[in-house]
Amino acid sequence: LPKSNITNVNCLVTTIEGRDVKLVVDKPETLLQVLRREGLDISSYCGGMCSCGTCIVDVKGTQSALTPISSREVAVLGFSNKDSSWLACQAKFQGEGSVHIALRRVL
Repeated sequence: LPKSNITNVNCLVTTIEGRDVKLVVDKPETLLQVLRREGLDISSYCGGMCSCGTCIVDVKGTQSALTPISSREVAVLGFSNKDSSWLACQAKFQGEGSVHIALRRVL
């Protein structure tokens, strides 16, 4: 039998304007999918293909509720961003827990 893949993540999103939005994510989808569904403003010029870097977000505190950053993301983000920044198109919610995401203004 396949292993159960339960997802139950409490997500606090701080918008570019400084507003906090609380979300509960109950399936393993990307942060970009969740933000778009909730109508939150985030850039993604490449359409979620991990090539432009405009959907960069900052992850505050614990990161275990997101899939680990991939080498492809590091290539797009730059090595200096790899400890607290993710691409929303690649960060997928997993397991149980909570995460705090801060959106960035992309110039």
